Amino acid sequence: MPFSVVALPRFVKQLKKLSPKMQEEVQHQIYGILENPEIGEKKKGNLSFVRVYKFKLKAQLYLLAYRIDDMKGVLYLYSIDTHENFYRDLKKYLKS
Repeated sequence: MPFSVVALPRFVKQLKKLSPKMQEEVQHQIYGILENPEIGEKKKGNLSFVRVYKFKLKAQLYLLAYRIDDMKGVLYLYSIDTHENFYRDLKKYLKS
């Protein structure tokens, strides 16, 4: 079943900060997630419904937080950023 992709406002804002070439690479990573939704690491605790996929862009480690809703066939993209304060900021965003 093909998934539709829903990018939440935080993800869109963070993506716009990246260069066009880096944005293109992120698109390739999203296609990889669509091909294999289990590729990301399932988190525990407050973020137990989120998976985080790690990849490198220009020698910098980036984390992409997402959730797959199999019932609706939707891939929700929550956040993309470097590791620094990633989980803290993601928790704060999801609480609001």
